[in-house]
Amino acid sequence: MFWTQEVRRSRDVLEAECSRSIDVVRRRMNLSNKLWEILKEKSLDQVSVTKASLRLVEYDEANEDYKIFS
Repeated sequence: MFWTQEVRRSRDVLEAECSRSIDVVRRRMNLSNKLWEILKEKSLDQVSVTKASLRLVEYDEANEDYKIFS
């Protein structure tokens, strides 16, 4: 009986951790989608995707340089 309860507890903990991880991924995907919508609206010249982070780059015509938003 004790072993069964321990297995259930372990399973419940694992399910809770997986559920939290899935929620984090969903929130990040939603944020990513919102960022892409903003990019489309603002018509930024370049978008650099480096590893897991996004860097927004806008060309500054006056200085003939790129401005990086972090």
